[in-house]
Amino acid sequence: MASRQPFTPASLDNLKSGSLTDPQTPGLVIEVGARGKKTWKYRRRLPDQDVTVKMTLGSYPAYRIGDAREWARQLNNDVETGVDPREALREAAARAEMTVARAHALYMTAAREGRASRAKRLNKPRTLKDKQDIYDRDIAPTLGAKIAVVTIGVA
Repeated sequence: MASRQPFTPASLDNLKSGSLTDPQTPGLVIEVGARGKKTWKYRRRLPDQDVTVKMTLGSYPAYRIGDAREWARQLNNDVETGVDPREALREAAARAEMTVARAHALYMTAAREGRASRAKRLNKPRTLKDKQDIYDRDIAPTLGAKIAVVTIGVA
């Protein structure tokens, strides 16, 4: 079980095994691995849910005490409002992976299904071919591999 001691550089340097819980920041723990490496971890349950958020920041002293506390405070803000911070990270990663080529592929799928126009009707095969030709000729060579900026807003 994690012990409660003050978090100081000296106390962390003297920690040889086990773990130490930060008395100031809920959920923040430093653990010592089998080879003596000290790693910052975060563990906290989401309120009114049966989900425990478990995350790892990195090693000490690469991340100092202040850095780890700030990281844990940001996670605590999410957890206390009932938001799983891991989901926010996954969504950010998915947005970062959205290239222009992928966005166009999604658009073409919607166009084939009739979801890409106000009329909500199926496009003619010639229209779909023209859209694909324009993309292949004018857009894909210069922008296809670029990351598309996706903004999600409320109108």
